[in-house]
Amino acid sequence: MSSDPRDLESDILAAFDDAVIRISKEGLLTFVNHKFCVLFGGAASDWIGQRAPIDVATAQNADYYDVCYERLDETLWLSWQITPLNHTSSAAFQAVGRDITRRKNHEDSLAAQKDQAEEENDAKSLFLATISHEIRTPMNGVLGIAELLLDSDLTPVQRTYVNIIKESGDNLLGVINDVLDYSRIEAGKVSLDEEPFDLSMLVHNVVELLSTRAFENDLDLAAYIDPACPSTLVGDEGRLRQVLINLINNGLKFTHQGGVSLSITCCDRDSHDNVQLRFAVRDTGIGIPEDAQAKIFDEFTQADDSHARRYEGSGLGLAICRKIVDAFGGEIGVDSVPNLGSTFWFTIPFKSQQLAQPSLPVNDLVGLKALVVSPSAITRDILAAQLRQPSMLVVTATCTDDAMLQLNAEEGTPFTTLIIDMLLGEEDAFALNRAFTAHTKGRQARSLILLRPGDRSLLEEGRSEAFD
Repeated sequence: MSSDPRDLESDILAAFDDAVIRISKEGLLTFVNHKFCVLFGGAASDWIGQRAPIDVATAQNADYYDVCYERLDETLWLSWQITPLNHTSSAAFQAVGRDITRRKNHEDSLAAQKDQAEEENDAKSLFLATISHEIRTPMNGVLGIAELLLDSDLTPVQRTYVNIIKESGDNLLGVINDVLDYSRIEAGKVSLDEEPFDLSMLVHNVVELLSTRAFENDLDLAAYIDPACPSTLVGDEGRLRQVLINLINNGLKFTHQGGVSLSITCCDRDSHDNVQLRFAVRDTGIGIPEDAQAKIFDEFTQADDSHARRYEGSGLGLAICRKIVDAFGGEIGVDSVPNLGSTFWFTIPFKSQQLAQPSLPVNDLVGLKALVVSPSAITRDILAAQLRQPSMLVVTATCTDDAMLQLNAEEGTPFTTLIIDMLLGEEDAFALNRAFTAHTKGRQARSLILLRPGDRSLLEEGRSEAFD
């Protein structure tokens, strides 16, 4: 073995598993090791004095300098790292090149697979959108004929069968609509409108639309809008309505006692009329286990398989909500405790056109005292929150006996308003109203009745005179 340090250094570099070269100030090779010759071919003597296979100026300005070399039978990728040498060396730079061909090929393969997957996903979305549309058209025909049959003379057994057809058809149509809508969103074919709309009217329409379903299941449904929220917003009213309907429907589906409430509050507002609103849909239903909350907004997902079997649905409703909220530039989430209910919330930025104006003459209500009577905690809380905004004094009661105790123990400001939820029952409601009328005799007072969908017959029967 040579004792010359330069020979020893050459032996070490020759054993490197990376290509090692040295380059003069003129960019010419002054040294190449064995690995370089294996990768590029030829002997070391063939390369000395040849132009270096890298751009020194570019390589100096990068931590790593990846270069692709096209050869007859393959493509070679080397990642070069260059180091300046001291003035005692005959070369100005040393460069070490690592073979990264396998890594690059793997990256290219992954990129190609990603592109292919995206193309296949787009094709899938387009197919689902097309087939869902084609299925929905005849399904509407089936439902239309079922409704006509229900309006005809049928035996009780026949009516039962047709009702099953219609109910099953409605459920199937809901699944089809979810798939169609999700497919359109996935395919990027849905854009958000920017039009002014009335927030309170939107909420009123949503609650009215879903109130019948809530009533049929003996559930409460109520909504509250903080007066700090603007009355007119600029955005996509239809898409916001879709999210609210999906979330409220979801709450009604998984709730057996109690009900669902919607509350809207203003999180943030700037000097340019930009606001961020927080929508919260709270239910008193079955709740969601903590380990399932992270995936509840994924496609075709319910909290667990038993829910999927018990509760009908496509598993797309919450996924659609997430995608729409994302398109708005907002955020969506859920807070839930098993058996104690869930709160699905989302925030969305809007541009407002004007500040909310209370629909009631606020100055006339300040200092007045109201008694709210309802067995429903949701109804009591919502009404109390609404009445307290104009600085009314509010007392709540759960039943007729509780309300009578409040009236008889009246202290300070006298009661001026009675709000009765007909959930109390017709006889109790009328009896309580008569007692309130007698209690407030000689002073200005009023009674209001809170009707539910099934109570509207009272007006037709002329029973509303009890609340004149």
